[in-house]
Amino acid sequence: MKNVLTFTLIIFNILNIFGQDFYVSTTGNDTNTGTLSSPFATIQNAIDNVTAGSTIYILSGTYSTETIWLDNIHGSINDTITIKNYQNDEVIINGLNLTTDAEILYIENASFIKIENIILKNNERNNASGILVVGNCQNITINNCEITNINFSANSSEAPTSSDNAYPLLIFGDNGTEANSNIIITNNKIHDCRTGWSEGLAINGNIDGFEIRNNEVYNISNIGIDAIGYENAAPENDYARNGIISQNTVHNCPSPYADCAGIYIDGARNIIIERNLCYNNQYGIEIGNEHAGTTTQDITVRNNIIHSNTYAGVLIGGYTGEVTSCTVSGNTVYGNNTSNTWRGELELSDKLSNTIIENNIFSATNTDNLIVLADGTEPNGISLNYNVYYQENGSSTTDFDWYGTNYNFSEFQNNTSNATNSNFGFPNFNNVNIFDFHLQNLSFALDAGNPNYIVSPNETDFEGNDRIIGNTINCGALEKGMPALVKNNFTESDKIKIYPNPTYDQITIESTEIINSIEIFDITGKNIQGVKTTHQEFKTQTHLSVSTLKNGLYYIKINNNNTVKFIKQ
Repeated sequence: MKNVLTFTLIIFNILNIFGQDFYVSTTGNDTNTGTLSSPFATIQNAIDNVTAGSTIYILSGTYSTETIWLDNIHGSINDTITIKNYQNDEVIINGLNLTTDAEILYIENASFIKIENIILKNNERNNASGILVVGNCQNITINNCEITNINFSANSSEAPTSSDNAYPLLIFGDNGTEANSNIIITNNKIHDCRTGWSEGLAINGNIDGFEIRNNEVYNISNIGIDAIGYENAAPENDYARNGIISQNTVHNCPSPYADCAGIYIDGARNIIIERNLCYNNQYGIEIGNEHAGTTTQDITVRNNIIHSNTYAGVLIGGYTGEVTSCTVSGNTVYGNNTSNTWRGELELSDKLSNTIIENNIFSATNTDNLIVLADGTEPNGISLNYNVYYQENGSSTTDFDWYGTNYNFSEFQNNTSNATNSNFGFPNFNNVNIFDFHLQNLSFALDAGNPNYIVSPNETDFEGNDRIIGNTINCGALEKGMPALVKNNFTESDKIKIYPNPTYDQITIESTEIINSIEIFDITGKNIQGVKTTHQEFKTQTHLSVSTLKNGLYYIKINNNNTVKFIKQ
């Protein structure tokens, strides 16, 4: 008997050292042992039994529960505590029947915790939360989860006031001396939430060190992703800092009561926003500050694709607080201001200083031909250079509303110091109809960036390619090009020369053989202009008017077999 007891104690100690795994099933019982063959019924009961290194495996099913608490639960650097689905089971945690607290999953004063492969849904009440992380938390990972239908009210038609909020995923640093740190939020899907005056995914308060990567955030009734400071979350160090927001897709996040952005920085510091795709929001990416006497600073917005947002693609500048020492570089900003409400592709607001905006493509499609809108008082230390601008009606009709004065492109170059090394020219995207922004040959954005640009460590283009291929960075988010989608079996010929190229009204065609026919095709392969003739009329050189063509890329085919490209601008 003594030997059996000793052996049992040894096994118990080994399990405590390495962490015992537990299993939860909708058919389990909390009086069970928590093994796969004898699972618990509730996730909370499993959490109450974990030690460092434990994994809680949740079997398939829907778990209607009171708030799940991870309070003062700690793993270690080598022994993370993990809560996840069993194998490939679909696990849903349903918050519809919460009666006491407003959170489905509440994490406080915890460390080395990983939550993954869980669906959290259906929490409808004021201040509802999907996942809330508060207190002194370190090394918290939320990976590959889905959070949906977290609403400030069960009434879908109710208009929120400023006190009506819901928080699908909130990291809230309310400890003034101990920052939440090493917060990793990756590969999650957050969608279809009515958040009131709050956000889909927010990092707020004393947060030092975070990564928000490869998430999809959509159909949120306010801001998609937000990094926040100075909202009285913590008594000291009240701002998110030292983080990266990368490779996320944020779309369809409009607010019915305020102008908001897909990705928003408000009072935070030292954050990189890179390689994100933002579309069909109100603003694409916004760097602002709503708090007087404070500063948003050291924000880098680089290598993002931002298109089809209701207002400007990029908005940067303070409101009551300051924005300073920021960089906006290497972004493709196309076809924003879909509401045609005088916002343009790039909007600069007041209280902005010491900011570099370079290596970007700003391509406008709004009816006002507005590319840049700058409001307020012209600040000090703004460098707006080495960018490519375009709108199809031509440079003379382009509008730069620069702190109260309207310029076309050449006037903007001549009357300000902010476009000396910039170009107005066709970016020649691969196919804007499917938002393929790879650059084809003859693009004005190829190698058009700052020749002295220094690539930061770990910086790549939008797709993960080298940020500089060749000697000079491309303007826009994509460094590596692709061939045209439509070539209609055209073969580029060295037998034809066309000049000037690009052209405004007329081209000269020279051929090494007698010209018998000329045909012009648009980028879709449609024959839009054909001229049949005889060699006595054209010989080997001719002039052809293209003034009636819309601006864009065209193919010109000679004698039905030799083809070259040209750009009408």
